[in-house]
Amino acid sequence: MEQLSGLSEVFSNLCSDERCRQAGVEAALKDDVPREDRGAQSWTKDKAVRVLRIFLKTLDPKEVQKALEGLYQVVLSVVATLRLRFAAAVTLGCAVGDIFRKAAELVARPRLEEALAPDYHKWIDTLIEYGCKASGIMLAWMLERVIGALHCSLRGAQLLVKHGQEAANRANLLPQHLKLAEGSPTFTAVVGAVAAVGFINQVATSFSLPAPLALFLLPLSLVEWTLTLFVGWV
Repeated sequence: MEQLSGLSEVFSNLCSDERCRQAGVEAALKDDVPREDRGAQSWTKDKAVRVLRIFLKTLDPKEVQKALEGLYQVVLSVVATLRLRFAAAVTLGCAVGDIFRKAAELVARPRLEEALAPDYHKWIDTLIEYGCKASGIMLAWMLERVIGALHCSLRGAQLLVKHGQEAANRANLLPQHLKLAEGSPTFTAVVGAVAAVGFINQVATSFSLPAPLALFLLPLSLVEWTLTLFVGWV
């Protein structure tokens, strides 16, 4: 999955660019000229220009291009996945709306006929049909969020238990007889317990972040909001 999304290529090229950046920083520090030796020339602007020139000399354009291409693949894969999920939710919601349409007509039609003037009765069928579909889509999207939260809880719990005990083992904090083998019944039970706590917490908070985490993860929330708009309107 990582290779398909292009993440591995992004990480490898970013590491290479980081080494180039460090070399550029060292070259810039060596080439630095004290402010008092500048005279009337703008020291800050001139320094920024010189640092930019050194970075352009040290960075490998091909590595930068590969990193940008990999990042573009990541964005496309995320958007494609979200659009597929959105399309699946819309399809399911329309199907659910069609199932409850006849029941809605029996309940809503008499009330709409009383509330609307006779000239507008021709719109009753359309209102009922699209009202049922809209309700079905909202229900399907809520179920999609629940399924996504369950998957994230299970995946996050698995990563937490696996890498948590690896970190504890490296720090000599975990005795060998307490180490859980991945795939064992005990490991699976611990993962399930941690995932249950995470899933219940997400449901209890209506799939929103608590105040401290919401402020700390505000940039990621903005990215999520942008992707939601992009998937829903583009």
